Amino acid sequence: MKYSTLIFDLDGTLAPSKARPSESMCNTLCEALKYFKIAVISGARFEQFQEQLVAHLPCIDLSNLMLAPTNGSAIYSFTKGEWQCLEKNILIEEDKERIFIAIKKAMAECDIAPDDTYGPQIDDRETQITFSGCGSIAPISIKESWDADASLRIKMANIIKEQIPEFEVRVGGMTSIDVTAKGFDKASAIIKIEKYLNIKTEEILFMGDALFQGGNDEPAKRTGVDTLQVKNPEETEEKIKELLSSVIAVKTAIQS
Repeated sequence: MKYSTLIFDLDGTLAPSKARPSESMCNTLCEALKYFKIAVISGARFEQFQEQLVAHLPCIDLSNLMLAPTNGSAIYSFTKGEWQCLEKNILIEEDKERIFIAIKKAMAECDIAPDDTYGPQIDDRETQITFSGCGSIAPISIKESWDADASLRIKMANIIKEQIPEFEVRVGGMTSIDVTAKGFDKASAIIKIEKYLNIKTEEILFMGDALFQGGNDEPAKRTGVDTLQVKNPEETEEKIKELLSSVIAVKTAIQS
């Protein structure tokens, strides 16, 4: 089997935006953890990973699972029965304030109202500040109709970049813009995962729903790992099952 490690985007790849994966997906991931190292990279904070993904996995042994919240500006592994933070690049308060000001200015220039939203529009995730157009807990039906072509967020992101060029600013998710310290994206997260797992680039397959040009998964291509564009979590699950069938067949052949 070529791959020892599978790395995934979260929203739109393993699960609907801010929603739990299907029961079938959770079972498939647990089966995959028996044969592969698995890592998940997302703009979500660590606590969101716990609520959205980890809490729904029926398996007890998560030792093959690694999480990279806030676009890899934090890395966690499951060791000796608990989550260990391997690194966490927290933004200082002065930088957070500058980012908040830049986002609010972009909102004003783009005529985005700061009210009538589902949850906060600007979320401090310690290692990342995230703007969510219709609020961080908006239903998927609302998100789908808000800036569907990302044109408004691209305009906002450009305004933010002009004000704070020393930060990483990226359009992400269905309605969000993520801001981190420079150098943190899915490419840097994959490189860190390679280091912590002590594996080679060719052993990794990354799956995401936004690997196209300008998509928030596109940076993964810079690392040289194999990548696979998926349409939705259902297609992701089909691909995982195909990989499982292959690795199980190989192991069975070796044992016989």
